[in-house]
Amino acid sequence: MIYRSLYFFTNDRQRGETKDVVAYLAAKAKLLGILKRKHKDENPSPLIFIPSLLTDFSNP
Repeated sequence: MIYRSLYFFTNDRQRGETKDVVAYLAAKAKLLGILKRKHKDENPSPLIFIPSLLTDFSNP
């Protein structure tokens, strides 16, 4: 994603809107897709299911 973002940086630099590549990429990281959202955990912790199992076995 950094490589593709350099295209946008060069366009903005030619227009005189920016001079520093690091500051440009840091400011527009989310917009350019450099930062990604975290995915949900496919394997949840088994500790989540323990309370429901304990209550089911205690009620006959």
